[in-house]
Amino acid sequence: MELAGFEFDTYTDSATAFSNFKPDYYDLLLIDIKMRKINAYGNIRKIDDKVKVWFITAHEIYHKAVIDSLET
Repeated sequence: MELAGFEFDTYTDSATAFSNFKPDYYDLLLIDIKMRKINAYGNIRKIDDKVKVWFITAHEIYHKAVIDSLET
């Protein structure tokens, strides 16, 4: 990604990712839905409602489980 000119930050847990989040700084967030110490998505939306978010995971889950996890 760096060779293509992208800059990015990576984190291994949601608490650290949220504490380092900067409103109006990122164009896109890739959030692993299985990385859940805190509800990073909900907290980020409270301080930056414009950032685009893609949810990813390497685990097998079902669509309903994803929706349910975002509502908590």
